[in-house]
Amino acid sequence: MEEAADETRRALSTVRGLLISGALRGYKLNNRDWRIPRSALRDSMAFEAAGVGKTSKEAGEADITARRAVRQA
Repeated sequence: MEEAADETRRALSTVRGLLISGALRGYKLNNRDWRIPRSALRDSMAFEAAGVGKTSKEAGEADITARRAVRQA
């Protein structure tokens, strides 16, 4: 996971979050260490460069759905 963070110039916590959310394909080895295929990393970087898959928040729009869910609970 450290290599992926270095290649993408992201923090480890960001890469971990992408893995957990499913935005970056990877798997856990022995339920401990993350493994990220190089093809998944290349695909993710290509999508990011093309602007594909950006959320409304990243596009500059406000996302209030999470706040609504908390207030309704």
